Amino acid sequence: MPLPMVHLSVAVALSEIDGRFPSANFLLGSLAPDAIHMRPNSVKHDKEHVHLMDLGLSPSKLLQLFRIEYGMDNAQSSGFVGGYLAHLLTDRLWWQTIITPFRNKFPPTFSDPDFRSLYYKDTDRIDLDLYRQMPWRPQVWTSLASADARDFPPF
Repeated sequence: MPLPMVHLSVAVALSEIDGRFPSANFLLGSLAPDAIHMRPNSVKHDKEHVHLMDLGLSPSKLLQLFRIEYGMDNAQSSGFVGGYLAHLLTDRLWWQTIITPFRNKFPPTFSDPDFRSLYYKDTDRIDLDLYRQMPWRPQVWTSLASADARDFPPF
């Protein structure tokens, strides 16, 4: 999956469509699903759960779920929830357009640990390059520091 700077880049780009900078809560939401990696003893199933992969929803059904069940249309929670959804949709698009074609370049006998090693070598470099190059980075850090971190039931 993409790393944090890719998710922040998407958040900024989505907000620029409306001619604005993303809210602090939208930025936080765009990073939130990957916070699972910071929990002690989290396992693959935990990541699948917070990324809603265990539901097997299409992007349109995912959008519907976020509008109806998670309050994306509610002004109080829309920033965080919208960012969370942007993260999930970015991951799905990344899987289709980046991970699968990259994986397909290797023979089926190529081990998963070796694949992950090569994949993260490349994506770590991309993330670091984005970190160094994005002009909005200082504004994002300042904005994230003011985000209202809340629980997002049921995750």
